[in-house]
Amino acid sequence: MVMPMKPSAPNGTAAFDGLAECKRWLAALPLTNIQSAQAEITSQLNLLQGVDVPAQERLRIAEHLRETVDFIQGQSARKYLNKPMPLGAAEAAASQASNGLWQALRGTYQRCLDAALAGDAETTEWMPLITQRCLRYTTFLIIEQCRMYQGIGGILWQQLNQLFLIAEERGFSGKPVKDSLNRQMDASTCQAAYVHALLVAAANPNHLSARHLNVLDKWLDKWAARVPISSQRPNQPDLPILAVDVSGQAGPFLVDDGTSSSTLRFLHTTRLAEGLRKRIKFLRKGGSPAELDVGEECAQPGCEAFLTEIYRQWFESVASRASTRRSGVQQAEVVFGMAGAYVCSNGMKPFEQPAKNTEFSREELLDLQMFGHVRERRAVVSPQQPGIALAEWDILDESALGFRLARASTTDVQIVFNQLVALRPKDANAFVLGSVKWLSFEADGSVVFGVRTQPATVVPVAARQVKLQAAELDFAPVFRLSASPAQQLPESLVLPRGWFKHGARVEIFDGAYQTLIMSGMLEVGSDFERVSFTLG
Repeated sequence: MVMPMKPSAPNGTAAFDGLAECKRWLAALPLTNIQSAQAEITSQLNLLQGVDVPAQERLRIAEHLRETVDFIQGQSARKYLNKPMPLGAAEAAASQASNGLWQALRGTYQRCLDAALAGDAETTEWMPLITQRCLRYTTFLIIEQCRMYQGIGGILWQQLNQLFLIAEERGFSGKPVKDSLNRQMDASTCQAAYVHALLVAAANPNHLSARHLNVLDKWLDKWAARVPISSQRPNQPDLPILAVDVSGQAGPFLVDDGTSSSTLRFLHTTRLAEGLRKRIKFLRKGGSPAELDVGEECAQPGCEAFLTEIYRQWFESVASRASTRRSGVQQAEVVFGMAGAYVCSNGMKPFEQPAKNTEFSREELLDLQMFGHVRERRAVVSPQQPGIALAEWDILDESALGFRLARASTTDVQIVFNQLVALRPKDANAFVLGSVKWLSFEADGSVVFGVRTQPATVVPVAARQVKLQAAELDFAPVFRLSASPAQQLPESLVLPRGWFKHGARVEIFDGAYQTLIMSGMLEVGSDFERVSFTLG
């Protein structure tokens, strides 16, 4: 028999103050409405903060709620992950609600830790587990910031650093504790939880899509345990050295050989680097990701590309990663997405289906009689037309690989990570194609993003997939890119997402019809695929 729940309203009292009551309350909580369940648990945890509950009982409640919270947060994240940024009102509310629940659960464990530090006999023996939980839920708060492409606040880093210091000073930083929510192992440590957060930040998460950030978080459930951290500088001359100042309000940073301080802790990353190199080499030789510990969600060729990017961020110095940059012109015209990119690259003329026959309209016959040719009648599209939204951005700098662009206001801007972009500097004649490779929403409300451009001539064309019994499929706007011998890039097509299939045929029209055979995937974006081809 299910006991009635204690009301949390109208007097604002908690529905439970012990594990038994919490279990009954949770069993009666409908999980079909994720938003409501999330709000209820957040409210109850916050109300519990004001209740005088024995620390051990508070810990039991938090542990019992963990699995349900993990499920709810995963479901809630679907509402705002991989959505255009900045988020719309509904998506932003879902993100804030998720953040609130992480804060509430972390605060519950923090109360338990405070009691243990104050000498509570019942919770002292549980300090390794409590501290590990505090570290993990602080990391979730950091990941939420990364998902929004925002900077990680100094307060979060200070909390994380202080938690690790507690574990280190009390001698249990490496003591294993059970963690049923670890997706790779059945146990973790305070040290591994701390390194996990440091490596997320060191991966430069502004360069990661939400999906890749989730995959990295899962990988680090295991990989973080392979990275010791200590006050002793590591002997790894072929790798950059990552360190963190545990007395400060900042995350990891690269250190020079001469940097030294009693508050510095160094990450010993040799084993992790070797493991990543082996995985990348294995995949390059044709190995399957299924044979590695990278999960079913990571498939080729994206798996190898992602591992290579992570290795690059962790183990290549900033100097070796950066290309030579030069001052750019002041502004560029920028448009996002396939439709807008096509129109801008096509002289602001809209896409039209190729003629299905050679019959002329009455107007075209008159043109032939009077002028000897058919006049161009296609309308010119307004740059502000919905779906186009051509706008001016400031060029902060420019390199052979792309541009860094900024805009003071984000009220009329929506950007998807790895989205197709067309841009034209004010001193250029033609638009170039690229994709959003990193993104940052600044505290002052401005947005900065990086575009990796394609070193190729862009020709807008019409294309359609060639399928059996589908000869009448409509054409779609696509792009044909010239080869770039200097970059060892073949001639390619930029197609809508989902078109690529090795050996499949594509019919294009650029004044004449031609059949091409897709031969390889060169790049996958959020709304496009860049593929190589052979002549059909």
